[in-house]
Amino acid sequence: MPWLGRTIRQTRAALAQMAPGQVLAVHADYQTIVAKVKEFTAAKPTAVISTINGDSNVPFYKELGNQGVKAEDFPVIAFSAGEEELRGIDTTPLVGHLAAWNYFCPWRPRNKAFIAKWQGRFWVPSLHA
Repeated sequence: MPWLGRTIRQTRAALAQMAPGQVLAVHADYQTIVAKVKEFTAAKPTAVISTINGDSNVPFYKELGNQGVKAEDFPVIAFSAGEEELRGIDTTPLVGHLAAWNYFCPWRPRNKAFIAKWQGRFWVPSLHA
């Protein structure tokens, strides 16, 4: 998915122009990353835009929970955290943070019916191969 990284970089650049931000970390030491985020957000109301991709979200969100970070403290908005990654962790301490990548909860009966109806109307196999 080469488009994903490009889309995230473009989104991050657009957000930075609207509300100047700060890149706090570009590595995988999630204890340090969460500590830096907590320090940065302590002084003022803020939100955190996470561009961590795929299964790298798992240790980040686990560490948010470990350090007791709640969405009321500062919401984390993730553009590439999906259901597959989040399903494997306890999300109880993460309620209120936002994640968007793919469609969540496809296994519930109402959602299965919605997906079937949607795919019946809009599905183009050549675009989803």
